[in-house]
Amino acid sequence: MATEFCPECHQPMAEVVAGVRLTSFKAELFRFIESHPGQSSIDLAQHFSKTSPHTIKAHIQQINDALMNTRFRIRSTKFTGYYVDKARAAE
Repeated sequence: MATEFCPECHQPMAEVVAGVRLTSFKAELFRFIESHPGQSSIDLAQHFSKTSPHTIKAHIQQINDALMNTRFRIRSTKFTGYYVDKARAAE
């Protein structure tokens, strides 16, 4: 997906993912984790070659902060790697 730019100020426009606005990198990271579950932060850093595992972890935390009021979270356990968890709606 090509980055769109604001016609007025020429800044990159945020993308809407899972109902929240994310920067293009964070949207790409979310979509990659969603389509390739089980990747570690090292695997993700190698895929997104400009970043370190610590940067990936920070971005995932920021994505989860943005997703706070949605059903989606990026989760991981010690042995599973990162995956997108779609929780059930509260009834």
